[in-house]
Amino acid sequence: MDMPSHFFVFGLQKSGTKYFKKLLEANTSLKFKTKYVWKHTMNPMDFYDDDVEKFWITKSPYNWATSVIKRHRVDILQKYKRYNLKEDSGMVVRGMNVKNLISLYNHYHTMLINSEMKNVKYEELLNDSFNYFKSLSHNKNYEVKVPPVKKIGTHIDPDVKDQYLTVPRYNDPLVLEINKYIDKDLLSKLNYEVA
Repeated sequence: MDMPSHFFVFGLQKSGTKYFKKLLEANTSLKFKTKYVWKHTMNPMDFYDDDVEKFWITKSPYNWATSVIKRHRVDILQKYKRYNLKEDSGMVVRGMNVKNLISLYNHYHTMLINSEMKNVKYEELLNDSFNYFKSLSHNKNYEVKVPPVKKIGTHIDPDVKDQYLTVPRYNDPLVLEINKYIDKDLLSKLNYEVA
């Protein structure tokens, strides 16, 4: 099979799909595949085998839940109605049911864990995108281009990067709630630690 000329990035909303897409466009010769499928799809039939290089980006469940809860939600409540994210029983933070949010995380990543897609961790990209892209290149002097990260029309605060690279405090109520519902085996397979 020939080397792919196009790529596509899958991931849950707020997991870094746009950021990774920009990094790939700036640092590889691959072109983004337009009019493909919805990048946040929950339909396993959408992950078919073709000549598109597929990536699947993950965030730790703690960072992902924090992103969904604290940042602009776009249309997550409408797109994932099956998970009843607005349910008002149990722990609800900013109108978001934490148990149901983690059920969505568990289901999505369990669906993809055995796929042939290349898994990329958002935290690793933030921490060391240089080595990630250098490993894709045969050029030892490769210079990684890191595009600016935007958040709803404005540049992101530099402290946000640190927020994603810090280990959550175990006694944080949100962390404790996530730990009740996160699939520990899945977390281990994704190479994330339980906080």
